[in-house]
Amino acid sequence: MPKATPPNNPSILIVILVPILLLISNFGFAFELDLADRYVEVSFGNIQYNTPQDFFFTGDSYDNPTNIQILVGTHFKRSDKKIISVEGFYNIMGESDSNHRINSTTRNASIEASTFGAGLRLGKPIGESFILSTRFGLHLWQIEGTSNQANTEDSITGEGADENGIGAYIGVNLSYTLSKQLFISAGGQAFPMDIEGNNIHVTNYYLGAGYYF
Repeated sequence: MPKATPPNNPSILIVILVPILLLISNFGFAFELDLADRYVEVSFGNIQYNTPQDFFFTGDSYDNPTNIQILVGTHFKRSDKKIISVEGFYNIMGESDSNHRINSTTRNASIEASTFGAGLRLGKPIGESFILSTRFGLHLWQIEGTSNQANTEDSITGEGADENGIGAYIGVNLSYTLSKQLFISAGGQAFPMDIEGNNIHVTNYYLGAGYYF
C-alpha cells in the first residue's frame, strides 16, 4: 500500500476547524452532572472512507455507505446558558466497496469499520430553539479491509487487513428543540483510523433525533 497522504476534502477541514473555534469560545466548566437532563440520540449518516490514492489497487474509489449511531449523554449543571455534556456512543459504519476491471482482470476491494467512544459536548444556544455544539473525545475503532483479484481462468488471489486502535474524534452538531423532551440534529464527525500504518480519514455526516428522559 502507498504512504498515507493528508485529506484534501474541504468538508473534513470544516468538521475539524468549527469544533476547535467553539471550544476556544466556550469557557468555564462545571463538574456536577445533571442526571435529570439525560438524553438519547439515534442518527443515520453517510460514511466517507477517505483513503490514500491507489490504496488497495491502482484507481480504487470507494462508495459512501449508510451508518447508524446510538448516543447517550447527560448535561453538567451550569449557571449560564452554555451547555456542557458528557456523552457515549456506538457507531456501526457500513461497508464500502470498490470494483475495477482492466482487460481480463477484475479487482475488488472493501472497507468496513465500527467504533465506540466517549467525550464531551460543548454547546451555545442560537436564539430560542437552536444549539450549535462541538463534540470531541476518544474512540476505540475496529476496521477491516479486503482485496481480491480474479482473471478469466478463475484463478483468485486475495489480501486483507484487520486492525483496531484508539484515537481522538471531533465533530460539529446543530440541534433544534421541538419540545421539552424532543429534538432533531444534524452534523459531522471525523474519526481517524489506519490500516497497516496507512491513514483512513473516516467522516460521518448524519441526521438524527433525540429524546430527554
